[in-house]
Amino acid sequence: MKKVIDFKWVFIAFAMVVFTIKIAWSNGQPTNKEINHNAKMVNSTVSLDSVSRNTFMVLGNTYIKTLGAKTSILASINKAVEDAQIDFVIMVGELTIGASKEQFKAVKYVMANSPVPVYVTASNHDLAYDNGDWKTGKSDNYARFRRMLETETEYTISKGRSYFIMQSHIDSIGTNFTNNELKKLENNTTYDFVYHVIEVPLIGAINLDNKPVIGISGGSSKGVNINAFNGRHVRVRPTENKINDDEDDYLIFKENEGFVVVESYVDRSLNKSFKINMNRSTGTCSVETQY
Repeated sequence: MKKVIDFKWVFIAFAMVVFTIKIAWSNGQPTNKEINHNAKMVNSTVSLDSVSRNTFMVLGNTYIKTLGAKTSILASINKAVEDAQIDFVIMVGELTIGASKEQFKAVKYVMANSPVPVYVTASNHDLAYDNGDWKTGKSDNYARFRRMLETETEYTISKGRSYFIMQSHIDSIGTNFTNNELKKLENNTTYDFVYHVIEVPLIGAINLDNKPVIGISGGSSKGVNINAFNGRHVRVRPTENKINDDEDDYLIFKENEGFVVVESYVDRSLNKSFKINMNRSTGTCSVETQY
């Protein structure tokens, strides 16, 4: 006897299978509420307002004489990482005492072995020929500096809401580079802090009519010095150590909303602090000592 298939029951069974699959699939999908929350999370990771502020170290005029200086410099960097959780290091020329190969090897060793990135600029001591006297010899060999340290002499760094103009040339090459960068930033609202890094910043043909800039200098034998400059900018001069290769004096910059705290360390111990108040939108800045 031939069986007759009742398609009604086949249809019911098929519908139940489809319903079960749909339920299982929907349970694994995010709800509209979850989707909206995730969208906010994604947006927050790219929002400029949520970018963390920088904490960085500045070594000025290290005047490296021997390869052994690398040990002292790295010890100071490691101490700054431990104490302040710095994000990077800036070494402002004069890096070496006479631009010898051994002295550049020490700088390069520090750059390669630091736990955080190290950025450098050159000055006259770093531009003499190998084993030459920077006072009497040729002192404008920028190409050799770039080759020895595998870096540029003029470049910029963008870190969160801060912008660093790194200048080595003291002639029109350097000043034109810096002025062009300042001009580009004049109507830029992305950056809260702009830094000009060179052995002697904010002088010569630099346009000082721009919005406030923090100039980071190579160093001062008289100790740290921070002062308002030209009524709207600030120049920071760290302590230099020209006597030996014991590089244990440095600055720590700690950025905050609307101000930067600058801590001066002597013998790797906190010596004094300053506060730089800055508002680029209004074009104002001031310095508080012994903060």
